[in-house]
Amino acid sequence: MKVRRSAVATKERPPTPVLHFGAGRGSRLGLSAYEEFNASSAIGAAPTFVDAQPGAALTLVRDAKTRGITAQAIEARVEDMLPELREATDFPCIVVALDHGEAIATVIENAPESSTVIGSLVLKLPEEQLLGLSFCLGPHDLALRPIVARLFREIGSLTLPRGSEALFGASGDPLERAGEPVLRAALAARLSSILRKSVARLKPEVSPLEMTVDMGSSSMPVFVVESGEHFQSAQALAHSTVEQVAVPLRRGEPFAVIEIAGRALRFHVCRLRTDGRIVVEGGTELDEGSVARLAEEEAAATRAIARAQAATIAMSNPLLTSD
Repeated sequence: MKVRRSAVATKERPPTPVLHFGAGRGSRLGLSAYEEFNASSAIGAAPTFVDAQPGAALTLVRDAKTRGITAQAIEARVEDMLPELREATDFPCIVVALDHGEAIATVIENAPESSTVIGSLVLKLPEEQLLGLSFCLGPHDLALRPIVARLFREIGSLTLPRGSEALFGASGDPLERAGEPVLRAALAARLSSILRKSVARLKPEVSPLEMTVDMGSSSMPVFVVESGEHFQSAQALAHSTVEQVAVPLRRGEPFAVIEIAGRALRFHVCRLRTDGRIVVEGGTELDEGSVARLAEEEAAATRAIARAQAATIAMSNPLLTSD
């Protein structure tokens, strides 16, 4: 019996250029995103790594080439690249893997409107677990870019200047060092899936801002709210946020609200229940009325207040970040 064989041919095209800010720990561990994307795409992506640290970008290019990734290096600060960044319309995708919120905000603010800006930041809240905060801002999210940039600028002002070593170096928590590869792998997989869409100038199937609290096993949409000089009641904040969200919320799944008040941040993890009710941190509402109602349950109230204070990021209670 004669077997018919068919072949699928693809037209040779040069790889799509990607402008990638950062050549540190996160970028090194995230090379798998480009490797995976190039292995599954007929076009592939060719990153240009930008980093001010002498030799960092060039070293990363060498590592990339050993994995079959075509890459280039530019040794420069973000500030030095602003003219080129504003005119980088040939780059459908701009990746940000920096460990400081101020630099992340600067890239978001100056990226071309036609490009999708992708990035992530690993955060260690005081007395809390590691969080992964990711953003994907395309041409359809222009109104959100100033809000997300404002958030990262505030994060930058409230971050201890210690870098990745404080989290994952010899002096870091052993549990967090052990969990880092898991979280990095999840962030790299997210980047790879986004690249598939953004390189083709299609809308990625993710929320503009997302957070993971379980080492990347799942993620939730994040909404940023500015509350002036004082924090709002968590329950009232969650309800008003749900009424004004720009993306659909699925009942039964969590979402997060990051509240900016004065020079401080507060993270609220919420859930829209299947019955339509909104639960905040187990249903605890942290205002004067709720504390009074919990007066007979002093232990529970004390834990709730302590949790809110621990989750408040301020100059006297800063966080750590990593690219």
